[in-house]
Amino acid sequence: MRILILTIGLFVTSSLFGQIAFFNIYSNNGDESGEGIVQLEDSSYMVTGSSSSFAPSLGSQAFLLHIDSLGNFISSTHYGGPESEVGRRVLYQPNDGYYIAGYTNSYGNGGYDYYLVKTDLNGVEQWSQTYGGAGWERVWDAAIMPDSGVMMIGETSSNPTDNLDMYIVRTDKFGDTLWTKTIGGAGDDVLKGMDSLNDSTFYLVGSAYIEDSSYTKGMLFRIHENGTIERQDTINNYENTYFNDITIKPTLEMAVVGYNIGVNSNDRDSYFLKFDLNGDLNHAYSGQDNGIQYVEAVSHCNGNNDWYLGLNYFNQWSQPDGDDVALAKYSNAMIWQGNMVIVSYEKPETIGQIIETSDDGVIIVGKTNFDGATFGVRHVFVGKIGKNDSIPDWVNPVYSGIVGVQEVNLLDELKVYPNPVDNELVISSDPALDTKVSLVNALGQVVMEERLEFGTINLYIDHLKNGVYFLTATTGSSSTTRRIVIQH
Repeated sequence: MRILILTIGLFVTSSLFGQIAFFNIYSNNGDESGEGIVQLEDSSYMVTGSSSSFAPSLGSQAFLLHIDSLGNFISSTHYGGPESEVGRRVLYQPNDGYYIAGYTNSYGNGGYDYYLVKTDLNGVEQWSQTYGGAGWERVWDAAIMPDSGVMMIGETSSNPTDNLDMYIVRTDKFGDTLWTKTIGGAGDDVLKGMDSLNDSTFYLVGSAYIEDSSYTKGMLFRIHENGTIERQDTINNYENTYFNDITIKPTLEMAVVGYNIGVNSNDRDSYFLKFDLNGDLNHAYSGQDNGIQYVEAVSHCNGNNDWYLGLNYFNQWSQPDGDDVALAKYSNAMIWQGNMVIVSYEKPETIGQIIETSDDGVIIVGKTNFDGATFGVRHVFVGKIGKNDSIPDWVNPVYSGIVGVQEVNLLDELKVYPNPVDNELVISSDPALDTKVSLVNALGQVVMEERLEFGTINLYIDHLKNGVYFLTATTGSSSTTRRIVIQH
């Protein structure tokens, strides 16, 4: 196992200014991935992604992981069915709860479908919905709308050619579809990132195959929350261009990141562009280097005009078995500030998201993989850089479980029998736990709800159809899911 740090220039230490900085890894015995993060009012964070540690008898589950301002574990909860779920973004509604936007192949119409879960402030699921056709749909980014609904962007293959098209789904606050939009042509077209210009207008970025040139180009859209596309631009300075993320500095400008690739080359060159708020290109910078280097995510810093770029790279400086991750700071003039933090294990790392924090720092979430670990396969990492570039000890990360002790105890104490069941399902725990019990069918619909207050309850299910159901028991902010087969 190895993590490298390259620091060129002056870094201010965490202890000198009392800045909060940490680098933590969260994992149990499964396969974990960190995809999205949001900061709460108390400076704690909610993380989402995918994990197979919560319910080993099922597939990977989407999750919410609550950590405090120092990265310490507070609680975790999981969501999903018998196959695989991925939470791509977690969206926070103060005084209400959270949305998890991602994709699933447990529910819905196709191989994968868009997946939206709404929870209360304790992470208890209130409802879930899927969106998509007979093909594969994957969410890459999402945002809350003015009416507390959600806009999700990504890709769909539900078309006659099976190529990827851009796919946008707009919901109300209950998850019901208000409108959808599919944009695409002969080749693969994908939307990857979005950010809000104001309460009702958003910029989206991605890439589209331009048939008359036979090249893939970066795309920039300005869209109203009602679905009206107000502006659409194709960026074609290079042979093939892919946009991955966008961030907007309110009242100032916006940055778009991605990479370029030649037609006859496997190399990728990082691409960093700045636009004014009207969508007009001001400046662009492309890093020319041997090997693969692309920018996956970008965030601006609240305290100044600098930008943090999250790069994946595979070249002569990386580990031989896959991509490494770098977090690099650039000035507003698009000049590298001479500092960089690198996460470099033997196996590939990927970046999920970078966001600014309330103390004028940034925080990054992603996935790491290394040989020799005594737990898990891949792991969630979260790295916090404080104001004035105070950096954590990336060489000696803090290791935490992604499944908390409370949930492990709940798993041990809860008994559900018989399974398969004919007409009466017994649920018990010792000691007695104040537990909410929900039975969900294969379509994600809640068909029964009860409370386990005195140690044992009996669910009479003779009115339900034969098939596979999922029993979720929730205590506080912890929950567990069991697969139930009803067979009359």
